[in-house]
Amino acid sequence: MRAPLLILIALSTGTPLLAQEGGFPVRLRGGFGFAGGTFSFDEDGNTFPFAGLPRGDETDAWFGQFEVEATTRKGIGGGIRFEGFKSDDDLFAPTSLPFEARSLSMFGHFTYRLEEHRFAMPLRIGFLLNDLQLENQFTGIETDYYSIGPYFELEPEVTLVRDGKFRWSLYGLFGVGIAATGIDVDNDFREYESASGFLNLEGGTRFGFDKFELSIGYLGRFQSMDRSDVESNQVVLGYDADFQGLFVGFGVVF
Repeated sequence: MRAPLLILIALSTGTPLLAQEGGFPVRLRGGFGFAGGTFSFDEDGNTFPFAGLPRGDETDAWFGQFEVEATTRKGIGGGIRFEGFKSDDDLFAPTSLPFEARSLSMFGHFTYRLEEHRFAMPLRIGFLLNDLQLENQFTGIETDYYSIGPYFELEPEVTLVRDGKFRWSLYGLFGVGIAATGIDVDNDFREYESASGFLNLEGGTRFGFDKFELSIGYLGRFQSMDRSDVESNQVVLGYDADFQGLFVGFGVVF
């Protein structure tokens, strides 16, 4: 019951404010993209007698994204973004049984878009839902780190060349969020709770051809979780995890 409720909250948060500032959005952008890179996961040192040994490793991973955003003439609106990545199935293999990492996230947000001549910068604030999952490739046991919390980002873009329907620009993205985290371990009756922080970074170049866009650049997704509260003399270790890679995105703007 918890997951559908969280999804409804995020969707309602990301609904564009169509009733304000004239009612109908005059700028609609949809996009999708992919990235190839590496995923790393490093647990904090063991300071609790029944926490288990800390793990740390990195492996190849692949990332996908889909987003929609609408804004009015006054720059007010909102949108929603879905992201996910999947690693190779050899995480931690050098020192223990191999694991595979998977992640899904949804960001529903309000948007205020600043735009002046060759400069534009959407500011977005909303709620982030995130699930990071580690699966043991021998036993099939899964550990899910479910997080929900407020998230804020800005995405400045500077147009360098504009010639007819062609446009070339540089863009960046900086986003931060905090979240409450629940940890679900297969075959474990305990319910662990913790807190997580999120940092999103991007930077690259973008080419516009009439209504179509092509983006190429660096993409980084970072998250860090504190050690969980003690439950029946047991804890889940905190960790630092990140995906970093080369992103290629495609968009259309109406």
